[in-house]
Amino acid sequence: MKKIFFALSLAFSIPMLSWAQAIDTLTYFNQQTLPSSVAHYDYSTVEVTGALEKKFIDLKFPKAAKAKDGFALYKGVLMPEISTVKLDLYAKVVPNGMANSSLYIILSKGYDNYISKTTDPEIIANTLNFLNGFNKNAAAFRYGMEIEKQNAVIKDVEKRIKKSESEKESLEKTKSKIQSKIGELKQKSDGLKLEYENQQKALETVRTKKATIEEMATLKKEVSKQESATNKARKKQEESLNDIKSKEEDVEKADKNIAQNKSEQDKLNSELQSEKQKLEDLKNKLATLQ
Repeated sequence: MKKIFFALSLAFSIPMLSWAQAIDTLTYFNQQTLPSSVAHYDYSTVEVTGALEKKFIDLKFPKAAKAKDGFALYKGVLMPEISTVKLDLYAKVVPNGMANSSLYIILSKGYDNYISKTTDPEIIANTLNFLNGFNKNAAAFRYGMEIEKQNAVIKDVEKRIKKSESEKESLEKTKSKIQSKIGELKQKSDGLKLEYENQQKALETVRTKKATIEEMATLKKEVSKQESATNKARKKQEESLNDIKSKEEDVEKADKNIAQNKSEQDKLNSELQSEKQKLEDLKNKLATLQ
């Protein structure tokens, strides 16, 4: 349905249902002062306009026609709460600050035959009753908007929970891979340790060899060669131990990240329950109006 009213920003606080005392008055329209009915509400123009549009949609009103001075015209409509015959209904919502607004209604039997308290007191009385009861419509519209907003909040929290759960799976996979790598490194390190020990034994054997003066030069070369092989084996074994230590530190980091992820998930789940309770409270408040 085409927007027909000027709207200010929505005030999202939800006060208790207020009572609007409607009155019959005079309103300037189309270069003349005409009898009308008006009520003031503790709801923004967005809320009152939205509630009025919903009401008219429910009554299957035709699309509003443009009228002058900010009014919208619903031509030849039947509103049982006001009249048993079709009327031309002019409606206008004006702001009274950021969170308050007024709803004006002018009625006509057509051809500028405007209705007043003098000509049709029953219709005017019904119009005032409608305006007085319209508080519930505005409140229901506000709750509806808040419910929609709250559903979006819940959807966002659920999205963050899903992302956190995905991160948890990734962190656990990473930790598992590191642990598997540690197992491989330890197995390799055991082999390198054995190789180092064998080279040490070989070195001791070479060092304890006896040789003649003629054999000393050859023995020295053999000892030097074995020392080099032993040092090389020792270095490889030490490097493997350092690799294991580095991976074990990575596991500690992974455990820390997993713990942080769990804390985040607990917080998100608590937030989700809180937001769902807010949604339930809003639905209960809306139900009390129906």
